Amino acid sequence: MQNIQEVLHYPLYDHSARIGLSAEYVILSLEHAAAVRCLLEAGIMSSAPVLLRCQFESLLRAMWVFYCSSDETLEKLETSLLTGPDQANASMPTASGMLNELDAVPLVAAAVVSLREFQTYSWKPLNSYVHSGDHPLWRQVTGYPPELSCQLLQQSNGLAFMAAMQLAILTGVNGLQKELLKLNDRFRECLPMQPEANPSATPTGVP
Repeated sequence: MQNIQEVLHYPLYDHSARIGLSAEYVILSLEHAAAVRCLLEAGIMSSAPVLLRCQFESLLRAMWVFYCSSDETLEKLETSLLTGPDQANASMPTASGMLNELDAVPLVAAAVVSLREFQTYSWKPLNSYVHSGDHPLWRQVTGYPPELSCQLLQQSNGLAFMAAMQLAILTGVNGLQKELLKLNDRFRECLPMQPEANPSATPTGVP
């Protein structure tokens, strides 16, 4: 994360609502990522998956706002920053709805594939942690194996890397994403397992 911050030391491309709001969601997502790392380090395992879902949703909103949001929704979101939460009534799609709309954006096709994979295999377990369902209760009794901590951290890092890529786009600086991709290769062990690296591996998700 320190290396990512050193790459992303540029201002946003402009002060438009689309770029500004997307950046705010990216920053929120990265803040959740930092919280996940703190919780894991402190051994507070039942709360880390809750923040992981928040991290995913913030990133998804950052991308949707930039690529798909209507000008009317952007205006309402901007208004909410001045009038306070729930005052602007800016309706936004569900997570699945946002992914469906992002499907129509060729520029983010690879990112959407990763986000869909995350949602497919992790959404229900993460919701269980959010709502104090069977998953966290079971883990409270049986314990949290070290492999789960590593998997949560890798997933959080993967989402954080995608958020960094989105922020690079928002700067408008040419070649910045390529600089980030170098970090992706350098810190491969910190990121989610790639299917091509181990064809027999099951899709990543939260047990």
